[in-house]
Amino acid sequence: MEHAMDAVSVAVMERPDGYLAPLAGDVVVAIYRRSSEGWSREVEGECRLDAGAGLAGMREGLRGLVPLLGTARIVVAREVGGVAVSMLDQRGFRLCGMDRFDAGCLDALCEEIRSGEEEGDVRVPPRPVETDVPGRYVCDLTAILRDHPELSSKKVLRPFLDTTPFVELEVRFGHVPPWLPEELDRRGLSWDDDPDRDSMRIFPKNCTP
Repeated sequence: MEHAMDAVSVAVMERPDGYLAPLAGDVVVAIYRRSSEGWSREVEGECRLDAGAGLAGMREGLRGLVPLLGTARIVVAREVGGVAVSMLDQRGFRLCGMDRFDAGCLDALCEEIRSGEEEGDVRVPPRPVETDVPGRYVCDLTAILRDHPELSSKKVLRPFLDTTPFVELEVRFGHVPPWLPEELDRRGLSWDDDPDRDSMRIFPKNCTP
């Protein structure tokens, strides 16, 4: 009988130097395929996901990325967040963030995803999610940190701020992370918050939400 993990493929985002890449910048797409003899690796091609080019530029980059993913429905990257994740989520891909990648973890990774799907895993995605309005995102930080105790507010928000052009980001929390106002000032971002509501709206200074 065919092994339960046979015929699985995983797309790994790599930098041109071979290290694991975030979903931003110059990305080399390597596809790992599982057969009865184990995992094999094949480079499918390169694309550029340019967060500095705005929403239209990121979407154009993703149109180049998706064909390179082929039949893979699991995507591994160093950081997952922003427009790229929202668009890939909508297309049915499962995004996995790792600090470093080792092919020896692939069986366990695929098994974890398969088990989660069978059990109806409904955990909150560990990143801001784009709404129906392009460029507007929400991030339920309280729920994310509850469902993903391995993360911190910095690990959730900084990758998004580093890579994703946005018009507005609404962050929901029990209290304002103490590091966040200074970080927003450093990045030249504006925000407003209301003591009567557990959320903050963040936006570029040239935008009026």
